[in-house]
Amino acid sequence: MIKNRTLLILIKTVIIAIVLCACNLPAMGTSTPENNNIQENQSADINNPPENTPINNPNIITQTLDETATPTITYTPTYLPSPTKTPVPLANLPKSNCASLFVEKDVTINDGTKLKPGEIFTKIWRINNNGNCAWDSNYKLLFYKGDQMNGPEESMAYFLNPNSYIEQKIGGWPDKIYTVKPYDTVDLAVILQAPDKPGVYTGYWLLANGSGEVIEPMLWTQIIVEEELVYDLEDWSGKWTFKDSYITIPVLVSGVLNRSDSGQVTGFFYDHKGDVNLIDGWITDDPNVIEGDFGEPRSKQGGIPFRWKILDNHNQFQGVFWLGQLTANEICGSRHGYDIPDPCLLNE
Repeated sequence: MIKNRTLLILIKTVIIAIVLCACNLPAMGTSTPENNNIQENQSADINNPPENTPINNPNIITQTLDETATPTITYTPTYLPSPTKTPVPLANLPKSNCASLFVEKDVTINDGTKLKPGEIFTKIWRINNNGNCAWDSNYKLLFYKGDQMNGPEESMAYFLNPNSYIEQKIGGWPDKIYTVKPYDTVDLAVILQAPDKPGVYTGYWLLANGSGEVIEPMLWTQIIVEEELVYDLEDWSGKWTFKDSYITIPVLVSGVLNRSDSGQVTGFFYDHKGDVNLIDGWITDDPNVIEGDFGEPRSKQGGIPFRWKILDNHNQFQGVFWLGQLTANEICGSRHGYDIPDPCLLNE
């Protein structure tokens, strides 16, 4: 009897001990405070990427504020040009305290576009004025560094309505927008030429106001040329220096000409005001003479007729253009490295 009572007491003691231990264990499916912290941190990582982690957003444009950024191209050229200009560090240039821009897209010539050597093209960026001041008619596009692609050191900023129909010809552009208000979006256009040797070419540009203060970020265009173009001195093609006769004291401006197999001669030059002028001409019965028109792509009055004759050295030409039916004006040019002919006026 005593043995049975002792055994019963021992069994009860064991049961009580088991119950007390069970009370101190965490229940199934319940997190400790440490586990709660881990779950909260994991949730925060998913919804709040770390500060320097890029977000996979297809709408983000690759143009950035970093002046050292260069688009990546896998093509390996046989010829790599050296930069034609040593730029002032971007940090040392005067900056506008109220103007800034955001690049929405490349409308034409995406990075890595393949072009023929010597091909003339129109580069267009779509940009948004995300600053606090308006852009006016004094704004300019400045070449900053890299490959200039026969573009100007500076030109007027051609602000155009987005999605406008644009042709690379005299009168082929819509009217320029003279005021771009904050939050407005416009297209910015410049005419350039692909180099004549194989390579990957990247040119960097800056928008600047009338006081010379630059607007960040930089703009760039990058192209690939896979062939080489060899010019024949008798075909007019190549780089030329033009005598800009629009003003009383003529100045020299740079331009290019391309002659096609059909005898058409096209090209462009930027005049003393920074306005681009397109050239549309053809070879006459005399292979040394071309006739045609030149004028701005935004001109609504058509082009200005001209007649040019290349001299026997094939490095200079004399010419004439007409403003109206009776007024003849001199215009002439020379290949780079040669003097302008004297006289300039073509007399025949």
